[in-house]
Amino acid sequence: MIDFHAHLDDEKILPFLDEIIKRAKDEGVGLIISPSVNLDSALKIIEISKKFENVLPMIGIHPSEIDNFRNEDLYQLEDFIKKEKIIGIGEIGLDYTYKTDKNKQKEIFEKQLQLAEKYKLPVVLHIRGTFKDIFEILKNFKVVPIWHSCTGDLEEVEKFLEIGGFISFSGIITFKNANRLREIVKIVPLERIFLETDSPYLTPEPYRGKINEPAYVKFIYQQVAEIKNIEIEKIEDFIENNFKNLFYVV
Repeated sequence: MIDFHAHLDDEKILPFLDEIIKRAKDEGVGLIISPSVNLDSALKIIEISKKFENVLPMIGIHPSEIDNFRNEDLYQLEDFIKKEKIIGIGEIGLDYTYKTDKNKQKEIFEKQLQLAEKYKLPVVLHIRGTFKDIFEILKNFKVVPIWHSCTGDLEEVEKFLEIGGFISFSGIITFKNANRLREIVKIVPLERIFLETDSPYLTPEPYRGKINEPAYVKFIYQQVAEIKNIEIEKIEDFIENNFKNLFYVV
């Protein structure tokens, strides 16, 4: 199994990282993709990936971190891409629930998309009530977008798929009130799906309310297998192939 999105540098996880990684391995999690939210986070993720060969790093500036962004940060991100084994740009996007300036969010988002386009890296997107703006911006860039922890509606998901995007589902699909999202899982082709924990957030059933960790991604795989009515092993095969085809690193 692959956990496509886990914040391993988060303070809820980092002190217990060795045992968390071991539990993930014991549950059959072969790869963990860990994104950053700012430069300090990126440094930590890179170091974690050097310690654990099954952890692969992504780097990016999250929309919640825009107020602290400096133009020279872009040069540092690019330097990481040149010198380290970075597999994608993320977690980036737009989120107007934060009090940061919308136009500045858009500016930094576009600059990071430029980096992704320059180095031919996929982008992992944080989209919270901002699909329209993100969709319009994406049209201007030749990048492969992945919608992290998707909670969009059917029309949005179909539009995203039409532009070559991938959809990553989190533990939300196991929540009792997530019937609408489970219906969307039904229509997304397995060739365009990733699954993630978003650890330490969005813990799936039956551990909802506790701190999330990559070992729990198995419950998300089980839920998709049930929704799609196929064996969990086939879900694993599709996602591994999706990853190999998109990232060229496995």
